[in-house]
Amino acid sequence: MSNSLTGLIPTIYAAFNQVARELVGFVPAVTIDASMARAAKDETIRSYYTNPVASSDVHSISPGVTPPDYGDTTIPYIDMTIDTLDSTWVRFQGEEELGLMNQGPGQFQKIIQDRFAEGIRILMNRMESAVATEVKNGASRAVGTAGTTPFQSNFKIITEVRKILADNGCPLSTPGNVSLVCDTAAGMYLRQNAGLLMTNAAGTDATLRQGTLLPLLGLDIKESAQVAAHTKGTGTGFDVTAAGAAVGDSLIPLEGGDSGTILKGDVVTFAGGTTDANKYVVNDPSTATGATSGNIYLGRPGVRIVKVTADEMTIGNSYTANMAFHRSAVILVTRAPKRPSMGDLATDVTQIVDPLTGISIEVAMYPQFMQMGFMLSIARGVKAVKPEWIATLMG
Repeated sequence: MSNSLTGLIPTIYAAFNQVARELVGFVPAVTIDASMARAAKDETIRSYYTNPVASSDVHSISPGVTPPDYGDTTIPYIDMTIDTLDSTWVRFQGEEELGLMNQGPGQFQKIIQDRFAEGIRILMNRMESAVATEVKNGASRAVGTAGTTPFQSNFKIITEVRKILADNGCPLSTPGNVSLVCDTAAGMYLRQNAGLLMTNAAGTDATLRQGTLLPLLGLDIKESAQVAAHTKGTGTGFDVTAAGAAVGDSLIPLEGGDSGTILKGDVVTFAGGTTDANKYVVNDPSTATGATSGNIYLGRPGVRIVKVTADEMTIGNSYTANMAFHRSAVILVTRAPKRPSMGDLATDVTQIVDPLTGISIEVAMYPQFMQMGFMLSIARGVKAVKPEWIATLMG
């Protein structure tokens, strides 16, 4: 075999086609930002955002000689990094090649193709899983019943998850920008819905004939094999401190609990004071854990009802995280791992583009002593930058 990937490219693309049918729903639904790809691994990439204008920042106009001293603000930001360099290898020896070729025409080519397919599959699934987890941990609020798969009788609950996004100011009018990514159990129940199977009601026979999940109530419905299963924190007995929390606050000060932990992605409720039926998602447990007093950070836009002293926080049950979100709420950065400017031992390098997601995976050829190696690799980082436009549908 020559020291070139040219003859192997058709085999690699055939492997891509083989894994293109994997259930990948999160990666195609987020923003893939190439402008951030110049960052090195673990180098901070800072994304700024603006908070809503508070009613206290709206002032009456009083004519005078000088303008009023209003308008100063601290611009908040979110940091992200390219934190993962993933690779997997396809390697074979000359004796292995000879043995496979002796088994009949095409056997060696088929095995190599299958090994590339499995390498591509694991890289894409790991990326999909990372995005699913980040979206879960970066949500604002949640609906649904933990432990119960949605859509078993109808899909009305989509109106509830859509309401969260609408109340948070998420733009819902542009088709294709807002997705609801669910697991295959939820997808199964959707496909059993009689209304979606009736051509005259659905306007198409795509669900009946091909099993295609159609957009519902302005949300593109997708499935993923990597929908995250969240295991709740074990904390109990956490109360809001005397400092309390105003409407719109994301930072919630808590007195130490009885025991246990608060985790990213926990869905929490508050009792006491004014009734609050909202289910909030913890984005950062920060310093509150066990008997230690501290703060937690809920997903923006924060609490909808004022929290006062001794309001008790309860962590909800473990759940499957079906997620609704706007494309701009999550940023995925991908690139090829950087080689030294003077090169390394690779004799040939190429980029293969996944037609399903648009993600490129690098393939590098490394000739070795009595064997040949191919490295498939990708560098990536993902961050939920706008929790307001992310909502959880628990299952």
